[in-house]
Order: sequence, then structure tokens, then C-alpha cells
Amino acid sequence: MLKKVILFILLATSFFLVAQTTVGNQKKVIQFSGIVAEGDSLYGIPGAAIICLSSNTGANSNMMGYFSLPVFEGDSILIAAFGYKKRNLVIPKDSGYSYSVMIQLQTDTIKLPEVVLTKFPSEEIFKEVILSMVVENKVIYDNMEENLNEQIMARLMLKSDVPPSMSFKYFMDKQASASQTKYVITMNPLTDPFAWARFLKEVQYQKNRKKQLEKEKNSNKNY
Repeated sequence: MLKKVILFILLATSFFLVAQTTVGNQKKVIQFSGIVAEGDSLYGIPGAAIICLSSNTGANSNMMGYFSLPVFEGDSILIAAFGYKKRNLVIPKDSGYSYSVMIQLQTDTIKLPEVVLTKFPSEEIFKEVILSMVVENKVIYDNMEENLNEQIMARLMLKSDVPPSMSFKYFMDKQASASQTKYVITMNPLTDPFAWARFLKEVQYQKNRKKQLEKEKNSNKNY
């Protein structure tokens, strides 16, 4: 009986030591989060890529520059954004189960190489060749020049309900949103009740706007 008890104690001790060694060899998972900011300011950079080089996984910063992803202690992280210099950092091993940091990226200026035209011996010959060039599909260029007429563009800007700054911000937000939801399954708009509500609201808005324009047109005729 004593031999069986001793044998059981030895087996239990060896199992405990093996389990401790296995757990000790495993890397600790850390929730890495933070904000990617521009230079010395607090303005977040949307769409910045945060890549874990050891596992080839990563995430993108949201509209405010915030990001969050699980990593292991000691992992090397690459932070990159278009128009900014890349940065690397290493997750410290004594950071607990979460690690937050503000990452500031400096703008990167790209200098293009000088281009020298050597096909034509002189500037005069170059001008003659350009002026004698036959443009194909001239109708397309004529339509483009007509649509980009300064008077027409100014008239559209004055009649537009949305200022140019808001249009620019809208398209930038759409671009950043598309980058963030690149690998996300989106809902079908046909089954989205909120999308139908927005559609019906837009239809009603266009009807009211058409009536208002006709009313203004009739009032101008009376004068």
C-alpha cells in the first residue's frame, strides 16, 4: 500500500512539473491598442495599417485613428500609412494583459527624379510637333472642356446645398470606411430597413425640391 501511495505521489509531481513547463513556454496574449496620430498633433490618422510581423495579422485604424488587436508579448509591430514614415515597435514582456500607446507618424516627402526630354533637339521643334498632333476622339475632349467650363462650375457651386469642404470630407470618410470594412461582411441594402427609410426620405426631398424649383421658375416668369 505504501509503495502505491509513493508511486502516485511521484506521478502527480511529474505531471505537475510538465504542466508548469508547458504553460511557462507559451507566450502571453496581450490586447494591443492605441491611437495613430499625425506628427506632434493629436489628429488621428484614419486607415493606418498596424501589422504584426510574426503572425502576419493586423488591423486598420478607424476615423479617429484608434485601433485594437490581440498580439503576443515580444511581437514586432509595423505601423504604416500612406504619406507617412513607417514605424516599428516591440510589445514589452512586462506589460500585463493590455498595452496601450500613442503612435506619432511623421510625414514623408517623396522626391521624384528629374525628367529630361531628349527626343527633340530643340524646344521649337517640340512645340511644332505638339501643335501638329492629331487628337483622336476629339468629341470626348470637347465634352470635357464644356463640362468643366468656369461659369458652369461656379453656377453649380452656388446652387449646391453642400459646400465643397463637406463634399471632400464625405468622400474621405467613405474611403477610410471602405478601408476599415474591407474584410467585413456587409448587409444587403435591400433587406436593410434603415436604407429604405433613407431612400424614401431622399425621394420625398427630391419631389419637394422639384416643386420649389418650378415655383421659383413661375415666379421669375411673372416678373
